[in-house]
Amino acid sequence: MFGHYLRTLYRSLSRHKLYTAINVGGLAVGIAVFLLLMLNVRFETGFDRWMPHVDEVYRLNADLQFPGRPRAFTGVVQGIAPGLLKADYPQIAAVTRVMGRNALIRIDGRTLEQDTARVDPDFFKVFELPLVAGDRATAFTDPASVVLDESLAKKLFPGVPALGRPVTFSIDGIERTYRVTAVIRDLPDDSSLDLSMMVPLNRADLKPEQAVQAFEDWGSFNTNAYARIANPEAAASINADLRNFAKRRIPKNALPEPLDEVIRYSLLPLTAVHFADARDPNAERSASSTDVTVLGLVGLMTLIIAAMNYVNLATARAGLRAREVAVRKALGATRRILTLQFLIEAVILTGAAAVLGLALTELILPVVNAYGGTSLKLHYLGSNGVLLIVAVTAVIVGLGAGAWPALALSSFAPAGVLASARSPGGGRAGSRLRAVLVVVQFTVALVFSICTCVMLAQSHHLKTADLGFNRDGLLILERFRSAELEGRRAELLDRYRRIPGVVSAAVSSRSPATGSVSSSNASRPGHVGEEPSIVIEVVGPDYFKTYGVTLAAGRPFDAANRLDDVAALPGENGDETDANLNIMLSESALPVLGFANAQAAIGQTVRLGGSPMTVVGVVRDVRFRSPRDQIPPVLYRYRSDDIRGGVLAVRFRGDPAQIRSKLEGPWRTAAPTVPFEAKTVAQMLEPYYKPDEQRSRLFALGAGVAILIGVLGLYGMAAFVTARRTREIGIRKTLGASTGQVLTLLVGEFLRPVAVAAAIACPIAFLLMSRWLERFDDRTSLSAISFVGPVVAAILIATLTVLGHALITARSEPAKALRSL
Repeated sequence: MFGHYLRTLYRSLSRHKLYTAINVGGLAVGIAVFLLLMLNVRFETGFDRWMPHVDEVYRLNADLQFPGRPRAFTGVVQGIAPGLLKADYPQIAAVTRVMGRNALIRIDGRTLEQDTARVDPDFFKVFELPLVAGDRATAFTDPASVVLDESLAKKLFPGVPALGRPVTFSIDGIERTYRVTAVIRDLPDDSSLDLSMMVPLNRADLKPEQAVQAFEDWGSFNTNAYARIANPEAAASINADLRNFAKRRIPKNALPEPLDEVIRYSLLPLTAVHFADARDPNAERSASSTDVTVLGLVGLMTLIIAAMNYVNLATARAGLRAREVAVRKALGATRRILTLQFLIEAVILTGAAAVLGLALTELILPVVNAYGGTSLKLHYLGSNGVLLIVAVTAVIVGLGAGAWPALALSSFAPAGVLASARSPGGGRAGSRLRAVLVVVQFTVALVFSICTCVMLAQSHHLKTADLGFNRDGLLILERFRSAELEGRRAELLDRYRRIPGVVSAAVSSRSPATGSVSSSNASRPGHVGEEPSIVIEVVGPDYFKTYGVTLAAGRPFDAANRLDDVAALPGENGDETDANLNIMLSESALPVLGFANAQAAIGQTVRLGGSPMTVVGVVRDVRFRSPRDQIPPVLYRYRSDDIRGGVLAVRFRGDPAQIRSKLEGPWRTAAPTVPFEAKTVAQMLEPYYKPDEQRSRLFALGAGVAILIGVLGLYGMAAFVTARRTREIGIRKTLGASTGQVLTLLVGEFLRPVAVAAAIACPIAFLLMSRWLERFDDRTSLSAISFVGPVVAAILIATLTVLGHALITARSEPAKALRSL
């Protein structure tokens, strides 16, 4: 019996190959896109969930509201806070700090650069990471111990066990030999931790100023802090009391008042860190939960559109099987049996589409990973397997999409169908349903298309937007701050300035993608209001020339003017007194300090830390970080000698590769143990711009597939409808209608739902994109082209899709048309 049904299905499908290809193909593509975007959602929402006892691990965060600055969320806190937190709350089982630094490893005559984490001895009591070798209990008992991940261990000690072997490396110019006490497994890609190499956080290994920052300073936010709390109720209780902790532990005058407004601590589950860090301007590899949700909805809507396409074509095709149904009913088949048969047929079709969609996913996944910058993997079985999801999806889509066609087919009356000269087409209800489905399909496709156009326009805007400085022809040497260059920076800088092709070179304490910055409270004498927090940037000679920063008012710093130069002031460091020092401001500093415009600030006094300073110049704002964040107010100070921790910028003409080569020679002479690296501005800012661009590409993938499925459905509908209206066209032509009139009638009928879809899609897309663009401080405007372009393209595609069938029908001879069934 079941074999008979399969033969019936095969004959029906093989008789109408076009409908079969469109139905199965459309569903397969929809399922493939759904799987791809579902894998992305699963990856983004699965961060850190692989870790044992992850539900007991929390990170200490802070919401900061310094005067004159917007409230900001950060995952880094003061190094002194975690120990006091453990002392105040006995419910905390263990706490550890993770302080990232850069290290230079020297082994077998090689020098390797490696990110290093300084951690507390209780690290493995908080994070039960899987070990390849060693013992968690003793891994950090020795201050000279180092823990490596598996990949780094194999890189440093190829072919031999790493445990117990010495590793010599330098952090901040302090060189020391450590011994490998443990090797951990490589952390998965969906990990918010970066722990390739870890050493104990030991005060003796730090420079004096670093030790103060790590163990005493309440004004220095420089570490991630994690706590292990077994009881969720205890974690909630601690979280509710953290405001009292801040008041109790932070000394008076350590932070601006009111303290409970300036800083608010919170405990965040580790599994929520990935999405929370999207609010942290210093965090990388973070994703917005909204973006991930939207991508998931795009995948789901693409699958729904594919299912709608199936319903649309299946209801249209139902009429072609009307005689078969009528004959079977006349021979005794019940409606229940027929409904069950057609539902089973729908599930079989969607099952075939699911298998094909799975194959497409496997084929396309490497391309999507490269195109979207993801690292998605397809597993068939296990906790991350997709086979069960695909099977369930096939059944749900098959039953859902096949319900209406099954009911429509099984409801045909045998007598009426057999007596009719033509097959029924589902009646007025069927026609209305098909029209509604086409409108919904194209509405979703147009919303996707318009949103994609706006996203791509924003991405293009960010690539070409004026950042306040000239990003082209500029190389940044961050390692110029290395301790190994102490005492040799001035000589190296002089050699660089004499290299052919180098226009200028300058050192500054801040550069593109700078993480931590120095800030202080500033005020104006006689100006009523709170003292805003302002970023302090120390710049060297030729800074504004090198970066191409434009002067808005006043004058730039002058090396001949002693009051411009911090180094010319008394004191060992040239900063014991800043009385009457000349400074410059950025345009964003003007409103927070109460200046009406740039010219009004020239010659005025600004107090910084109680010392009066005179404004001699104002420059345009410079965007060194994410386009989502507001540009901070900046106060510039000039220093003619060495800037401690300064970054070197080189302005050049010509081939970047040749300039890099010319810069590398003097570097190798001055600092042979420090790897040479010169980055472009684009490379440095990539972490802030690339994620939005990658998500826009994934969104564009869903939009493109939605349009493709809509076009496939429209093509199938055009073939069906024009074939069914052949006799009508013949009568119209017999009564005098021209080919052009008939063509206009047929094409216009298909364009009406597209026009309705456009009218619905445009306001929806406008609202969605207005909200999306609000997340950027630097954003493009909503252009009419982003709306008109997709609508015109949709109309053009719809016209071309149905034009072929309509043209054939419109040109048919009336006599042949009237003889057709």
